[in-house]
Amino acid sequence: METILLYRDKAAKIYNNYEFIFKLAAKFVFILMTLNYLTEHLGYYDVLNIMSIRLFIAVVCAFLPVPFGVFVAGMTAVLHLMKLSMILGVLSIVVFLIVYFLYLRFAPSQGIFMLAVAVLSPFHLQYAVAFILGMFYSPVTAIPVALTIVLMRFVSCVQLAAPEIGSSFDMEKILKGYQSIVDGMMSDKSMLLMIAALAIIIVLTYVISQMPFDYSWYVAIAVAAVVNIFVIFFGNSMLNTDISVGSTLIGTVAGAVIAAFLQFMKCVVDYPKKEFVQFEDDDYYYYVKALPKVGSKPVYTEEDGDHVPEELDDKRAAMKKKAAKKASKNAAKAVKAEKKAKNEVSAPVRGAGRNAAGTDGQSEYKHRQSGQSAAYDDGGFDDYGFYDEETPKF
Repeated sequence: METILLYRDKAAKIYNNYEFIFKLAAKFVFILMTLNYLTEHLGYYDVLNIMSIRLFIAVVCAFLPVPFGVFVAGMTAVLHLMKLSMILGVLSIVVFLIVYFLYLRFAPSQGIFMLAVAVLSPFHLQYAVAFILGMFYSPVTAIPVALTIVLMRFVSCVQLAAPEIGSSFDMEKILKGYQSIVDGMMSDKSMLLMIAALAIIIVLTYVISQMPFDYSWYVAIAVAAVVNIFVIFFGNSMLNTDISVGSTLIGTVAGAVIAAFLQFMKCVVDYPKKEFVQFEDDDYYYYVKALPKVGSKPVYTEEDGDHVPEELDDKRAAMKKKAAKKASKNAAKAVKAEKKAKNEVSAPVRGAGRNAAGTDGQSEYKHRQSGQSAAYDDGGFDDYGFYDEETPKF
């Protein structure tokens, strides 16, 4: 376990040192994956299908706030749909703007997860996004996730209705196309079931992870995973939807593992060492449960002039013990020498005085020398058990 924590701390240190770069890379990857997803499923606007254009857009969005990236992704989808049908493109603009402002209202900083839901859905990993949102954010994030599922279904319905409308401005055809889009979305039970399943994951994970019992984070992930599988299974049976139970099982397990790993990287708690603290002020009594965080010992490298203490615990303790014993022995010798010098005073009073002064000075010198020796023996060892003769610690 100590080795795992050591590597965890190393990874956390690297992330903290290069956090800005990691965030830029994450935004770039998700924006590019979103644009590729739109090209694969829509691809009506030829200019946006050029890889160099998509790379340029992704690089620009990586340096801008997340809401701007979400806006660019939405407008890219609108441009594709307008190329397919101008009439439906106008409707798409209205729908995307409504969704965008709702997103800004409820979860402006989690836009990257909206893109992740769309991009990861073909791989059945949208459940991982739900676990992460429930674990690290709040149940409100279920709203932008639901909006993303609705938008994905809306785009599919627009593609189906486009042949009926085309570029015609015939009002009857336009109304018929709009009606087919609304009917397609309202009758899509798979969309409703998926929204319900993801919302249940987010809410369950959040609520259980906030409860004050041991391993609540991991229990929350496990409970939400099991409930999600049952919801999809019974939902398929009751609503006659076509969501694959096997894919749901694999995606849910993978999502739970990813969420548990991220929680481990964020925080590890030593539950056996938990403490309960009680105190009060003028108005309240407070009952606090304190859980110490677990981390490996500090990592030192040869480059810093230090050594790895985990490998030297026994050696360091033995050397410090030996140094302390030697310092004590030197101090005892100094005291003994001082007593012997005092006992040897047998000259006349005047000579005895000079002799005593001399012996006292000599004993003081010896005592000082023994003290320095003890300082070298004891203080000369650094915090990791290495002896330095030239750098005493007084």
